[in-house]
Amino acid sequence: AGAGARLRLVPGTTQPPASTSTSTSTSSPDEPSTGTLAARMRARAVGAVVGSLTADAAATGVHWVYDLSLMSSLGQEARARSHAGAPPSPSAAAPSAAPPGSSQQVAAAVAAALEAPPLEFTDPPRSPFYAYACGRNSPYGEQTLVLLRSLAARGGLDCIHYAHAFATYFGEGFDGYRDVSTKGFLRNFGKGQPPPLTGAPDAQANAIARAAPLAA
Repeated sequence: AGAGARLRLVPGTTQPPASTSTSTSTSSPDEPSTGTLAARMRARAVGAVVGSLTADAAATGVHWVYDLSLMSSLGQEARARSHAGAPPSPSAAAPSAAPPGSSQQVAAAVAAALEAPPLEFTDPPRSPFYAYACGRNSPYGEQTLVLLRSLAARGGLDCIHYAHAFATYFGEGFDGYRDVSTKGFLRNFGKGQPPPLTGAPDAQANAIARAAPLAA
């Protein structure tokens, strides 16, 4: 019965579906109530959205950094800042002689990164495509925030409202980076095309990055 109740829950509800049965529940006393399950689902939804946006801001400093040697160097710099005066380990200090892009170089970069402090909130940011201040969301995060605000304003996904909100935020006066899909959307929106024709056929990951608010 507990599993069935969980499947039927809708986020935001606190009451279970009406039942036609008058039999006494056989649920275990330790089994969470429907209200408790709903509260847990809401907490998980909030955690998914906040976690997604926080992780995005934390990663902005190294967003779109594809140079593994640079990533390794950034890790060594972070280690030097956090362990001033302490000698780096040989594996972290020695440059990799493996061919660029080879599995050996990837393994060496991963090993060096694991030994170095995490690179969240790298300051100054090192993205080669845009110069955002440390702590600002990446373009992916900014797109997610626009979707989140539209969902909150309309109580769900309203493609027309979302398209207008997206065009307003990323249109004239925007001081950040417009990626390929954003530019394509603005062109299509400017031609008066309605959703979904406003979309751009781009294969980047920003659509996936916006999944948390939709799922929540």
